[in-house]
Amino acid sequence: MYSIKDLSVFARTAQSESFADAASSLGMTPSAVGKIIQKIEDRHNIRLFTRSTRNICLTDEGRVLLHHAARILGEFDEAVTAFSDLKKGYQGKFKISIPNIDTLFSSLLATFIDLHPQIELEVHLDDGHCDIIKDGFDAVIRFGDISDSRLFSKKIGSLSMGGFHSKNYTPDQIISDNRFLFYRYPSSGKIESWNNTLQFDIKKIRQHKTFNSISMICQLCHAGAGVAYLPEIICQRLLSEGEMIRMESSLTTSRSINTVWPNNRHVGLKLRAFIDHFSHALPQHLQSHYQHPAPLT
Repeated sequence: MYSIKDLSVFARTAQSESFADAASSLGMTPSAVGKIIQKIEDRHNIRLFTRSTRNICLTDEGRVLLHHAARILGEFDEAVTAFSDLKKGYQGKFKISIPNIDTLFSSLLATFIDLHPQIELEVHLDDGHCDIIKDGFDAVIRFGDISDSRLFSKKIGSLSMGGFHSKNYTPDQIISDNRFLFYRYPSSGKIESWNNTLQFDIKKIRQHKTFNSISMICQLCHAGAGVAYLPEIICQRLLSEGEMIRMESSLTTSRSINTVWPNNRHVGLKLRAFIDHFSHALPQHLQSHYQHPAPLT
């Protein structure tokens, strides 16, 4: 029988398409790599590679073994990670990404840091620009539905959304001026749907501006650049001071908030603590902001 190490050597050889390159990366000799491959082939009376003077290629049997070996090695790595988590507890590096909305997440992060001071937290602020897997994130928080099959997600709350404008605008002026500020999703390039939140035909809009930052849209809306579809929570202070106004014809809709993590990532203690903390604390945080509805015009 062969071992996890043997499978690892086979997988590295298949990826490298070279005994010499695989041996170099593994700190072995090409002869030692060749003996391991030969052992697996003899065990099952198969050929894993076709060999030429320049390179090697997987056979059909080799492709089948590689498919299953990748899963076995991945599960073994997860087990090792789980052992490591149990030994370390709530310690070590933890890389996350959250939307650039300070008023929504800063206090929750402060509480998480206070609860787990030994976690080396690395926080990136963005509105969906990062590739979660490629950029090595342990978890991210995202708005809206998650359709990527490489990711797991858990809904942790909902944002109340509506149409807003500066106090210096009237609804009639906004419609007649045709000035609208739209959010464009960085990952897909699609413009966010307003979900019929405003009671007019949005197809008749002749001019609009698009941005990939919710905070920037809020600032421009406050400055009088146009009407925007925004989370009420980030406008809360400006609404309470009368600087921004929710349109009377604006229907209140919602957008989900999700914790997202790679589907090949073991849910260790740090990730579990992060998911549990935000699942518990975020709804309470949102409720405290929604106790006093914004004034209508």
